Amino acid sequence: MFMQNSLFYTSDTDLEIKIKLPEFEKQTLNNGIQIYQMPTGDVGLSNLFFLFQHGGVNDPEKMCGLAHTTAAMLTKGTKSKSAAEIDFFSDHLGMMFGAHAYKLYTTLEAEVLDEYVNSAWELFYEVLTNPVFPEGELSKHKRRKINALKKISEDPGQLVGMALLQQMFNKSYFGRPGAGTPKNIDSIQKQHVLDFYNHYFNFKSASLFLVGGISDKQLMRIENDLLKMDDKSNRIESEKPQFRNSFKLWIIDKPDATQVQVKAGWHSIPQFHKDYYPLQMGTMMLGGGFSSRLMQEIRVKHGLSYGAYSQLQPVDK
Repeated sequence: MFMQNSLFYTSDTDLEIKIKLPEFEKQTLNNGIQIYQMPTGDVGLSNLFFLFQHGGVNDPEKMCGLAHTTAAMLTKGTKSKSAAEIDFFSDHLGMMFGAHAYKLYTTLEAEVLDEYVNSAWELFYEVLTNPVFPEGELSKHKRRKINALKKISEDPGQLVGMALLQQMFNKSYFGRPGAGTPKNIDSIQKQHVLDFYNHYFNFKSASLFLVGGISDKQLMRIENDLLKMDDKSNRIESEKPQFRNSFKLWIIDKPDATQVQVKAGWHSIPQFHKDYYPLQMGTMMLGGGFSSRLMQEIRVKHGLSYGAYSQLQPVDK
């Protein structure tokens, strides 16, 4: 399948399907927050997506996982609602709701029926502006996270993946575990989370994406609330990836493993390079699924492995 502008062509038929997506309507508020709205009133669902330009790259070197922890704790209690009340309110609205931290950005997301947008925004705004990061909830989060990380450390596939990143990116963030290590997570205290929130949740460089049947009246209310948000700092520049430029073979001895995991990697082009999407398509053809060439040759034809894959993963713009 090939994509060109708004047209999709299938190579095995003469069928041509034309798809036209609505345009985003963009505006910038006086405090710098950008709003992107795409009206889709006939769907019945609305999506609210708040994006901050910070993420795991902003973790202190010895506290990997702080961005992930801060994002997870946003929905664990505010000045007026406990974690249980937030969960109950979300369930009552039938709303999907959560915050997530990635390498370069952090999001707060909600999906809800159009008729409940006002109620959903109330919770959305409360979580954004008045989180309190309760000690009890932080302790529970840390215990769950540490147990999950310990399980990951026993998985050969996860181990070799982390080792590959460490070797490819030297000592920069991109070579460190974004989710942290048990030791990193155990060291995180409430003050660390508060400091990270106060320093990096910079509303001036944030963007809100609204997709769905959001009325003009609802949009006006959202805009008025956003204008109340205080900017916390100037935009924070993220750490740039540092690539290894020499070949290195890394072997992890795990005698109890019943299979051998093999991974190879090298640095490629930035995400906004003109050849990024053609290269992404080529990578998918090479090893992006069961019908890819790697899978067909290595598994289907020769039976040498359960699977072989390739992927192009951006770490810089």
